[in-house]
Amino acid sequence: MAIMSSTTTGQDICDQVVTLMDQFELDPSRLAGLTTDGTPSMTGKINGFTKKFLDAIGSPEVGVNHCIIHQETLCTKILGFTDVMKSVVKCVNYIRARGLNHRQFKAFLEELDSDYPDVVYFSAVRWLSRASTLKRFWNLRKEIMTFMVNKQQDVACLTDDDSINDLAFLTDITQHLSDLNVKLQDKFQLVNKMFEHICSFEKNFNCFGIN
Repeated sequence: MAIMSSTTTGQDICDQVVTLMDQFELDPSRLAGLTTDGTPSMTGKINGFTKKFLDAIGSPEVGVNHCIIHQETLCTKILGFTDVMKSVVKCVNYIRARGLNHRQFKAFLEELDSDYPDVVYFSAVRWLSRASTLKRFWNLRKEIMTFMVNKQQDVACLTDDDSINDLAFLTDITQHLSDLNVKLQDKFQLVNKMFEHICSFEKNFNCFGIN
């Protein structure tokens, strides 16, 4: 699809898609389904891309679906455990955002001959980074606690049993979600294969006793 350098309203996106369909001589009557990410500009009942596009090609009966990968991503937002994630990010930022602390922490890990050279930053824009940040934080939790205590910083999330249990659970479940997301993004997959990944994921969680 052509790069859109100005606005990206439903009408703008529709115009681009129709232009490309004309350019490649694609027959609208052969369109079986339409999948979007569920944003207002895509699904708005009046000005959304879906409405504008189906009106433009004269095929109002085309099935419209919400992207399965986007749905899976949205599920991560209802996990909760906000306090746990805030504590992890606070510790990571304390270590990495300050040059002296970061150098001292890396030297500390090297002195201990740790399997990991550093902690991992968390980016709210790239939600998959949550799994990486939590996994590395969990694997380095003892070293981080020692370092933070020496710096006279609060590490209640690593000393309180309930907090540690919450951290372990959040680390585990986000890793499962990350693995699922990677599987869903494999190239050349049909929707039935993606559906299999989702069903397998749900069955695994039922085995774990998670509903």
